[in-house]
Amino acid sequence: MVLSSDQDIDDFEEFPEEPIDTGHIFNTDKKFKDRDELISEVKKTGLLHNINVRIDSYHAQRGFGEQWFKWDRSGSYQFRSDLDAPSTKSFTGSRKCDCPFKLKAVGQVDGTWKLYVHNGYHNHFIGAKLDVLNADVIVFESTVVF
Repeated sequence: MVLSSDQDIDDFEEFPEEPIDTGHIFNTDKKFKDRDELISEVKKTGLLHNINVRIDSYHAQRGFGEQWFKWDRSGSYQFRSDLDAPSTKSFTGSRKCDCPFKLKAVGQVDGTWKLYVHNGYHNHFIGAKLDVLNADVIVFESTVVF
């Protein structure tokens, strides 16, 4: 499928035919010396591959930490109250798309941190840098080639 230049690429951006797996780009074999190094490495790796990774939550459990990361458009738009919620689905301007991508890091007994890919899949297209690695979808300025 090729989009013509007069079509809006945003109309097609959210829904690839198959989910895109990006879990392999994150180093799950390395032990990070502290939480700051872990966060820095995850964000840097994500940005190199056009994935804007955000901190989702941090939980301290039995003396060890548990750090969750997500993609910045994960989740869905939250209405401020039930009065704001429309009876039918409408465009809100939110770019959130319920992306299932999640990473989890766990603090170890020796004080280091270990990274795990909880779900490496994206349900939307991401930037051209990763598409070159994936080779399933190549995104050009105004053309999407499947």
